[in-house]
Amino acid sequence: MDIGSRINKRLFEIGMTQAALAKRLKTSETTVSHWMTGKFRPASRYLRKLAEELRTSTSYMNGETDNPEAMEVRKQLDSDFQPREKQPKDRIIDCVDY
Repeated sequence: MDIGSRINKRLFEIGMTQAALAKRLKTSETTVSHWMTGKFRPASRYLRKLAEELRTSTSYMNGETDNPEAMEVRKQLDSDFQPREKQPKDRIIDCVDY
């Protein structure tokens, strides 16, 4: 599935219009239409915001995964992550024999 199909699918799934997406991305409806028809691909500066607005991940938008909910899983993993306590760095002491 190409990026245009993924945009169209996510718009339908979340109940957002093309016009609303364009407004939220601060771009024109024509630009969004070009993305959806495959005439152009979203510039990298739009890709992350596009994924956020469509409640998915850039991996899904790029076709790296077919799971549009991958972002939600990642957020859950991130929220469950507990960093380990910082350990003091080993001290290196120069020893000199006298």
